[in-house]
Amino acid sequence: MIISYSNNFVMIRTPRAASTSLAFYFFKSGLIDPKTDVYKIEGSFSSWQEFDQYIATEGLEFANLPFSLKSLESMASVQMTFDDLVTKGSIPSDMPCVGSVRNPLERIASSYKYVCNDMGSFNKTISYETRNNLPILEVNAATTNINAFVDFILKHLDGARSRHKWYKYCNFFPEHAEIFNIENIHEHASKFISDRGGVVSEKVELRRNPDIFTPDQTEAVLADLTADRRQLILDTFAKDFELWEKAYAVYN
Repeated sequence: MIISYSNNFVMIRTPRAASTSLAFYFFKSGLIDPKTDVYKIEGSFSSWQEFDQYIATEGLEFANLPFSLKSLESMASVQMTFDDLVTKGSIPSDMPCVGSVRNPLERIASSYKYVCNDMGSFNKTISYETRNNLPILEVNAATTNINAFVDFILKHLDGARSRHKWYKYCNFFPEHAEIFNIENIHEHASKFISDRGGVVSEKVELRRNPDIFTPDQTEAVLADLTADRRQLILDTFAKDFELWEKAYAVYN
């Protein structure tokens, strides 16, 4: 998360929705004053510049990240909700807010592709059960096909934990938030930043991995999704889909 007291806005980071890239739009915009503003990043980096240097040398392919940069614990202060910050007294309840969301169906598909590709690492040294309190046999079974994966996800959906990877996006934001869809992060961020006198000098795509998450692969995975499960996803994440659809319509 980023709280810019100097320019009066808060950026909320959400899981699996290009929020690291969005954060770096703001870090490099000139709108963040290190003397007055506050931000949290994963890991033990002392500054966003140090994190940026790590990214430049090591990259951010999720499967290869050390556990310290992707565990739920490391993200606890990074992915705080707007209500969390208000409750802590960190921000006023009417502070302008921005953040990113993803189409729930695409979120499901990309997560399924990731789990299938990364199951080997889940079983090395630290099991998936140890890391996320989920039974490893069920995780293995969930990789059988997209429908089994959806059943697994919905069974373990935990609406009470804001850092849970399936926490609904809508619960991160206030009603007045300005939401960016991941397909148009650059356009949304550029306008928001330039409207406040900031600068966007380049397009930021820190975690993009087209070899694994291509549009064709996503469509192929979703093509195997049964109609009833597709509808169940849309019903379960109805508000998230509404937020994504509204943001998507701005530039499409």
